Amino acid sequence: DPIQMVDVFRRPEYLPEIAEAAIAKGARVLWCQLGVVNLEAARRARAAGMTVVMDRCPAIEYGRLF
Repeated sequence: DPIQMVDVFRRPEYLPEIAEAAIAKGARVLWCQLGVVNLEAARRARAAGMTVVMDRCPAIEYGRLF
C-alpha cells in the first residue's frame, strides 16, 4: 500500500534524510512533531509535491479540529 503520511519524531537535523526517504517512497504528507523544524527539508518535500506540516502534533490538531 502507498504511504500516506510520514510522522517525524526525530531531531530536526535528521529531517533532510527522512524527507528524501519519504519522497523516494512516494509519501503524500511529511508531518513533523512539536519542535521538529527544518526549512530546507520542508522546501525539498514541497517541491516534490508533498504536503508538509511542521512543529505540530497530530493528536493535538485532531482534538482541536474535531
